[in-house]
Formats: sequence, structure tokens, C-alpha cells
Amino acid sequence: WRIVPALFQPAMSDESCPPPVAPKQSTIMSLQEAATGKKSHWAELEITGRVRHLGSSLWRLSHLTGLYINNNLLTALPPDIGRLQRLEYLNLSRNQLRTLPSEIGTIYATQQMYSYCPSWALRWEYRKKGIVEEITAWDADIISLQEVETAQYYNLFQEVLRLRGYEGYFCAKSRSKHVSEEDRMHVDGCAVFYKTEKFTVVQKHMVEFSQVALANACGSEDMLNRVMTKDNVGVAVLLEVNKEMFTGGLKPVMDRQLVLVANTHLHWDPEYSDVKLIQIMMFLSELKTIAERASGVCWPPTKSPPIPIVLCADLNSLPDSGVVEYLSTGAVSEIHVDLKELTYSKCLSNFSCSEKPSGSVTHNFHLKSAYESSLMPYTNYTYFFKGMIDYIFFSQSHLSVLGLLGAPEGPWLSQNVIGCPHPLVPSDHFSLLVQLELHPPPAPPPAAWPIRHHGGMQYLRKGR
Repeated sequence: WRIVPALFQPAMSDESCPPPVAPKQSTIMSLQEAATGKKSHWAELEITGRVRHLGSSLWRLSHLTGLYINNNLLTALPPDIGRLQRLEYLNLSRNQLRTLPSEIGTIYATQQMYSYCPSWALRWEYRKKGIVEEITAWDADIISLQEVETAQYYNLFQEVLRLRGYEGYFCAKSRSKHVSEEDRMHVDGCAVFYKTEKFTVVQKHMVEFSQVALANACGSEDMLNRVMTKDNVGVAVLLEVNKEMFTGGLKPVMDRQLVLVANTHLHWDPEYSDVKLIQIMMFLSELKTIAERASGVCWPPTKSPPIPIVLCADLNSLPDSGVVEYLSTGAVSEIHVDLKELTYSKCLSNFSCSEKPSGSVTHNFHLKSAYESSLMPYTNYTYFFKGMIDYIFFSQSHLSVLGLLGAPEGPWLSQNVIGCPHPLVPSDHFSLLVQLELHPPPAPPPAAWPIRHHGGMQYLRKGR
């Protein structure tokens, strides 16, 4: 989309502000023209008059190529703007906007947003071929995908990967429940695929962060207004290892071996670091419940979980963030700077997964990132932003790294690619690929810890 300049101009006095953009000229069809059967065709729409909120019916006008909503009092735009897929010109100037929904900048790649890339290389029909070729070339045992549109999951990825021996599980973002069937097909979500010859699915779970936030708000207005309103989701697939595939018949495995594979895509906006941190706290809390119920035991607070966990995620968070600190160290302060001193203190204890040091939220998954930032300085590579925001975490007590796919060759990338997508790189995210060794199952915990009934593998994480 072409977005007019001065979108985020600082506040200025009326004297220093540029004059309002003149209204567009329009022609109204006369009654006589209508009576003769003349048809009306309009591809552009202008809305002006100090408007504060836009009605939902606007986003149904999918034929629009131009939308002029300048000179109003808008403070936010809904994600539904992403439904205007034919939009070529969008004027948002002289409003009170401070952030934009991700649908403008990440879901629909257009020549205006990625002007450094040839238009033919931005078309989905071209990019999808490269993405599918890359995914299938690595031949991973387990594949995790984020930002997958519902239609593309069912019509592309599921069909292609099923022919190669995979089955999958997909969950769209929560808003898919509140839109029409046609619009639902354009809502993105997370998917996990696994090779059926190596794994048997035991359970599938969807975690809706908005619902978890609502159930644990404890009267916190920030939890209700900031966290609950985001429609991000996580998926978890509990897999049983087909033992004969990994032992080769040489060393029988006596115990049933389970692996919990989790995948999520956290909220995108840098201004909502608190939301991201709480979303990952909620996700680990739910994963703990899933693992305990699957194993039939509630493990001691100081012990590692009996089921290994692999977490593949677009965390939209840099290595020095509270999100990565929490995952890597197993604890984060309740007054961490990323929480912005907001009113979360009453509900944070609901998400602590182990013995809680005073003033901290903790977990005992003993996770480690497969990639260090020095090895992978960036996983998202555009003209405007280059950084590491995608990760693969795994249980250190059950798994160890045998090999990794490194970063694209630095000199070639810096000299030939100023940003992705690129004719040779179809996604603005780079793939992560890790080969993990699965250790023998640990001894079961003592019977004193009954279950509490409460509320040589390769893993590929690929962002679209």
C-alpha cells in the first residue's frame, strides 16, 4: 500500500500544522441517470468529519483501491483493514494514530511496503513456490510455521506436506471465530507438521491467550484492556516417538517416549512488551498443565518435567528482552522493565510454574535456545529492521544439539540483499533448523507427587 507521508508527525500547534488535505472531487448520479440504468462504479472512498471510530461494514468493501480517512480523530485501526486486499492508496494523515496493526505491514506484501523488491517477486504465487521448496528441501521430522493464512494451510501446506508423509495441526487466531467464512480463510495462525512414520499424535491443544487472560485477570484492568484484547494463539502437539524408527531394532526402548512440541507467534507491537511477556508466561503455564496430565504425575517444583518440550516461536522479541530472559533463565522479576509498572501484580502468580522466589515469576522447564545471537544475528531481515526475533527452545535435561543451520552468508547477504523478501529469498524471515538428540526417559518421580487435576530429530521453524 502507498501510505501518505507525515503519518506519525509529532503534535504541532494549529499554526505550524500543514493545511488539511482538500476533499476529493465527486460526482453524484442523478435520478434520471439511475432511471436509464446507468451503473455506478467507485473504487475509492473518502470519510472525513472528525470521525473517531470506523464501522465494521467498511472492511467489507473489498473492491476498494483507494481509502481516504485523513482529517479525522482516529486513534487506532482494527486488524480488519487487512481484508482490503486490493487497496493501493491509503491516506491516514492528520489523525491521532500512534501504532498500526500488523496486517498493514506483515501479512500482505506489496510493492509499496517492500519497494526494494521487484513486484513480480512479491506476488504470493511466486513466493509460495520458494517457501515450499525450502521447507521440503530440509526434510525435517517436525515443522513449525507461523503467520500461515487459513486458506494457505488447507489449500497449500497441508496438501503438499501430506504427500511427503506429514500430518499437521493448525489453529487460526482468535478473531477467526467472529468473522464470516470468507474472511476466516484470510486469518493467519500457527501450524505444526510431523512425520507420521516417526511419530504418533497423542493430543492436540490450542491455547487462546485472550481466554487465559480473561480467566486470570484478577480484576487487573491492564490484563483486560491490553492482554485480553490481543488474539494471538499457541498450539501444542503431544507426540509419541515410534521407537523402531529411532532404535533401529538394536536397543529396545522399554518406556513410552513422549515429546511435546509447542508453537506460537506473540504480539508484534514493540510498545506492548508487557503483553508479550505475559503471553509467554501464560503459554508455559498451559504447557505445564498439558505435560502433567499427559504423564499422569505432577513433577516436583525443583525437578525437570518428565516430558521433553520443544518450543518453536516467533517471539517478536530481541535476545535482551524479558521474554527471552524468562525462557532462558526460568525466572523474571514481577517488576521487570518490560512490564511497564502496570497493574499485573495480582495475576502474575497464577502463571508461576515452580517454587516462586519472592517477587519473581518462574518455570522449571530448563529451556535452552538452540541458537545464540552471535550465531544467528538476525532471523527477520528487512530494509527497516534486522534482528533476531525467532527461536527454537528445548528441554536441556532431555535433549541436546547435534547440529544447526547457520545464518545466510554475511558478505553475500550484505552486498546483494538490502532487505527481504528478495527474488532469491521469498520470506522476510529466515528458517531455523536444528538437529536434536533425544536422551533416554528419566526415572519417574516418586509416588508422593500425584497428579493435580487443575485448570536424532530435526525441527524446522519457518515464518512466512
